Amino acid sequence: MASSAPKRTGVCEEQIVVQGYLHCVLPVKISTKNKRFFHFILQTSRDKYTKGIVFAAEKHGRYQQEAANHTPLILGNVQRSNVGAGLLIKHASTLEVLESLGFDYKEPSDSSTFTVAQVAGLKHKQKVGKIQAKVVWLQDCSSTATVYGKELERKDCHVADQTGKIRLSLWGGLIGQVAQGVSYVLTDLAVRKWGGLYLTSTKDTTIRVSEEEVLVPESVVRLRLEVEQQEEVEQQEVEQEEVEQEEVEQQEVEQEVEQEIKKEMLTTVRGPVYGVQLAAQRQCSSCYRRQLAFNLKAKNHRCEACGLLQKVGSYVQAANGTVMVNKGDVKLTLTLTSTVLMTYLSQNNLQELLADVQLVEEHFLEVGVFVIQYNANNVVVVVTTGNV
Repeated sequence: MASSAPKRTGVCEEQIVVQGYLHCVLPVKISTKNKRFFHFILQTSRDKYTKGIVFAAEKHGRYQQEAANHTPLILGNVQRSNVGAGLLIKHASTLEVLESLGFDYKEPSDSSTFTVAQVAGLKHKQKVGKIQAKVVWLQDCSSTATVYGKELERKDCHVADQTGKIRLSLWGGLIGQVAQGVSYVLTDLAVRKWGGLYLTSTKDTTIRVSEEEVLVPESVVRLRLEVEQQEEVEQQEVEQEEVEQEEVEQQEVEQEVEQEIKKEMLTTVRGPVYGVQLAAQRQCSSCYRRQLAFNLKAKNHRCEACGLLQKVGSYVQAANGTVMVNKGDVKLTLTLTSTVLMTYLSQNNLQELLADVQLVEEHFLEVGVFVIQYNANNVVVVVTTGNV
């Protein structure tokens, strides 16, 4: 008797077709499993929106274009998870243009707005797009902290809404933009968890007075003095921990820079090139990443890195490889990167040689004397022609 096939476990997914307008197509990211993906929002009716994720990075350019054009669309071969009801787009999914839909394009309202309770569930360094809250306590005096060798002014306050209260650290010019008892709309904040969760301003933070007063429970308004004093002590301890952590990170960066400087100590060799091997390549005109599979006979090509679709002729011709020179009695094989090679050809008005990479190779053999500087890894950093 044949055994029946095992049942598939896990999240059940159904194939569906959905219609709507694309919004908020985010940049391509790489998962921990090295898979490239991006997120989007689909407007499926006048006031209904659903989130989606695309595991087919080559679709990114098309999705961005249709979102910018407010194009009515129909998406086929889409999967919807029974858990969370999010949309899942894969390589087999389709995207077609419709003449119209039964509703108009409308930007999602407050899609990035958080409550204090929602912020409490975020992780360290996560972004908070927007929060509407009232300042229920404001520190009397500001303090200073040394970050990356700079003295920065900082002042703390407590902001609250109907869901709770949280500490907010304001830096620099934002300090004078708030007053106790006033409701504000704050954007582009970030979460920190040094010694406890709190919010901090960033270089992009904006603050404006809210048109509507934020209602706060009486229990939050009545802040006891002893609690505030304890929080202020904790805040100073947290601040010291942050400064110490920043100093440790700065020392690590300085050590890495010092190692890089040692690695980049250059050696100069002067003489003819007696051997050269180059390989032609095409680079994206937008992100300048090398294309591994490039068909010169095709009309268009989508960048394998950023996903931008371009005409084949728009891609930059380049080459890289190795050159062989003598340094005294020692034969050296040096790596010639496309950046260094393109710089040399451009400075000598020789870009047309890239039409045939062998012409570039013959040029290196026929010129005569070169002055080549290379680092400890035998990578060429500068190449110029020179006279004996």
